[in-house]
Order: sequence, then structure tokens, then C-alpha cells
Amino acid sequence: IMGGISRTMVLNSDLTKSYIKIIEDIVLQDKDFKSSYECNGIKVPRVTSILGRTIHDDFLMYWANSLGFKRQSYRKVLSHAANIGTEVHNYLAKLITNSPNLEPGHDLMQESVNCIESFETWWRMLNDKHKVTVLGSEKTLTCPYFGGTYDLLLSVDDRIFLMDFKTSNQVSFKYFLQLAAYRYLLWYCEGIEVDGFTILRMDKHDSVFEVVHCDMNIPEQAEFMEYCHQMFFSLLTSYNYILNMENKFKDIYKELKWSNAF
Repeated sequence: IMGGISRTMVLNSDLTKSYIKIIEDIVLQDKDFKSSYECNGIKVPRVTSILGRTIHDDFLMYWANSLGFKRQSYRKVLSHAANIGTEVHNYLAKLITNSPNLEPGHDLMQESVNCIESFETWWRMLNDKHKVTVLGSEKTLTCPYFGGTYDLLLSVDDRIFLMDFKTSNQVSFKYFLQLAAYRYLLWYCEGIEVDGFTILRMDKHDSVFEVVHCDMNIPEQAEFMEYCHQMFFSLLTSYNYILNMENKFKDIYKELKWSNAF
């Protein structure tokens, strides 16, 4: 209970319904999303695409320029960082589920090894102190409006926590928007309501980690996650409006260009 309002009421609030009504009635008409996610045979956008298209970080432009001064390709740097993230996520998914097909360490990049060692330290500490059960790992979920794949769903001392693994240099508020979206998917697809959220940031350059945790039993933190939930749905609505505008402009451009209005 958050301030007398149940989490189900929050996820299914009138404000959320108003966003969904706009998306269903106006925005999602004849849309062809470039996405691998589908719901009932219809493609839906992925959570990361929605956030990437609607939230722009100016510092990325300055960062790319700084790499140019150093004669480094920002595309290569981004690709390398993405490869580390993929390598680490794939390894951790096997590690968590006790897969017999763990890749040998010498086949991994050193940055990936550092991240994995950070995770192993955290994982060992967590299991030593608490009763831990893995409820889901690298699971894909979709609803009629978007889809995504969460990293880890845990039961810790009989409370459910949704986790996200990051190999970035710092934690961004966008990560909690991502978790808010996965929270909705869990509720929509499986009727699961989580008790908290955890971001585990693993350092690429040293075997250390940072834990950022949000507990739904703490009113201020629950309010923050409710704000993340509503912000994500507002961004989802904007994302669809953007795609609609692009299509509408493409259709009417020639008419506007050759109009004899004057």
C-alpha cells in the first residue's frame, strides 16, 4: 500500500488509462515498428527504442566531439561498449541459471571479466546474507503497446525484486524508467507486482560494483517509481506521435511543396 493506494490501482490508474486510450484510438494506426518484439502477431516498439527516441542527452554530442579530437571513432567506441554489455549479460544469464555451458574466462574481453568478477562478489554476498530464489532471467515480455526483456527477477527473503545489470560509467534516471516499463509488463503479462527495484552497475575497469536500490515499502521511493511509470507512458505516447508525424509529413510533403498557395 502506498499512501492508501494499492499498486494495482497505480498501474491501472485513470492517468495510465488515458495514455493507453490515446495510443489505441489515435496513435497506433497502421504502424510498422522496426522491432523484433511482437504481441499477438503485431510488432510493438522496444522499451529502449522508446527511451532513446524521446530523451536526448546533450552530453553525448560533446562526448562524441571529444573522441573526434582524440582521433577516435565514436561508433567504434559505442560498438565496443555494446559488445561488453552483451558479453556480460550472456555470461551472467548462464551463471545465474547454473548453465553447464559457461564460456571460459580467457575468451572474454578484460572489461567483461572485471564486470563478471564484480557480479560474482555481489552475488555471493547476497546469497550469504539472504534467502534468494531466481524467479526469471533474461525473460522477454510484450503487451499491445511495447515489449522488453528484463535481466533478473529475484525473490529475496520472500520479497520480489526486479533487477537490471549495467556496465555503464554511471547510473541514469532513464534506467528506472526502463524498470518502470518492465514492472508494467510483469503486471500486465503475469500479474506480478514487485516489491522493489535494483540496478547493479559493474565497473569495466576494476572489479567493483555499485548498487542502487528502490524499495516500494518506502513511501518516497514508491512515489518516485510511480512518477517513473507515468513518465514512461507519457514518453510512449510521444514516441508514437513522433512516428505518426513522420508518416503524415512524408505523405503530405509533395502536396505542401508544390502547393500554389500564393
